[in-house]
Parts: sequence; structure tokens; C-alpha cells
Amino acid sequence: NINLSIENIIIIDEDNDVTIGNSDGNLNPGEIVYLSLPVINYGGSLENDLVGILTSNSESVNIIYGIGQYNNVWPGELGYSNSDYIIEVASDALDDENLELRLLLSNDHGTWESMVPIDLKAGLLIVDHVQYLNNFELNPGEIGDLSIHLTNAGSISLNDVTIEILPSGSLIDVLQPFVELGMINAGSTSQSSSMNPISLFINGNTINGSNLAVNARLLSSDGYDQIITFNIQVGHV
Repeated sequence: NINLSIENIIIIDEDNDVTIGNSDGNLNPGEIVYLSLPVINYGGSLENDLVGILTSNSESVNIIYGIGQYNNVWPGELGYSNSDYIIEVASDALDDENLELRLLLSNDHGTWESMVPIDLKAGLLIVDHVQYLNNFELNPGEIGDLSIHLTNAGSISLNDVTIEILPSGSLIDVLQPFVELGMINAGSTSQSSSMNPISLFINGNTINGSNLAVNARLLSSDGYDQIITFNIQVGHV
């Protein structure tokens, strides 16, 4: 019985001719890393000629080198592949995203499969709230200037964050779609500038008290790229 030794997984994320990383020992978006995936022999006999195949069904992962060879894995002992695995993580992967990594091990004695639970450390932007700059509420037939408050609920800071408001249906005309927020640290909230705010015109046929969905694209210079939807209330019931 051969399984992955989860507590002994090592991520090598140096910046060199093969890998691209920040050397923090974590897996971050946009990195190309070596993975050392030791196995442990829970059986009662020596295991040789073990072949490991690393796979993923996630669109956020590219397996660059996914084959390992393990020899002389004694009962109760760890075995290491002759070479490390190499994977690339998409720059727009989100914090704690399931990378769906699996390691299939096989030799003449059997086949074993293990999940590879690696935590992805990334940013995760969510809309905390929307502030109406002109008034306490946004009414049908009015132009509204908005300041959007974003929270980074992820594990790492994001730099040069921008918001672009996308087409959001016939009741919303986007007059000024772009705004910059700069760096947002992990766990922090930042608001878009009131000097150059998002500007929307709300169609006069909108029913008072409606919640309208606004589509937006969030970007950062780190490669963060996410399409989100948030709601704005028009008038009151």
C-alpha cells in the first residue's frame, strides 16, 4: 500500500531557468514550480519500479512534467522520485482554489491513487459595498457616481487593482467605466477614488426599489483577472 506523504510535500518556487516564483515556499498564481512528492510504504514488502503520474482536471493548472520514478521504498519508509514534478499555475487562479491534483502510483504489485492537497495562496476580491457619491440613493432617470469598496479576502496582496464596468443590460448606461484602486493588502478594504468615480445612467423606466445587477471585471498587475456581478438599488419601494 503506497500513498503520498502529504506532510512532506515541498514546493520549490525559486526564480531560475526552469521555475518562476518568489521563493516563499507557497504556491501562488502565475508561478512555475517544482513539486517534491514523497511517498510512504504502508505495506510489508519492498516496493521498486514505482511510476508516479501527476494529473489535474483544473483549468488553472498546466502539468509541465508529470512523471516520477520511485525505487527502493522500504516498508514504513519514505521514497523520493528521481526527479521533481513541474507545474504551472494560471495567473488568474483564486485563493484556496481546488487545483484537483492527483498522483497515480503503480508497479507490478498494484496501483494506488492519492489526492495532492496543496493550498493555493492568492488574492480574492469581493465587493464590500457601493457608495453613492451624489446622494443617499440612486433614482430612475438619474446619473449616479459610485465609489466601490473592495475587500481582498485572499492570502496575498494585489497590486494596481482596477475595476472596469461591463455592459449590464438595457437599464444601465455606463458613462465612465474605469477606476483604479492601487494595492489592496490581504484582509484589507479599499475604495475607488471619488475624484474620478464610476458613472452610470439609470433608465427612467426602471421600477423604484429595483436591484440591478452590474457586471464588472477586476484586474491587477499580478495577473488577477475576475468577472464579478454586484447589485445596486435604484430608488425605494
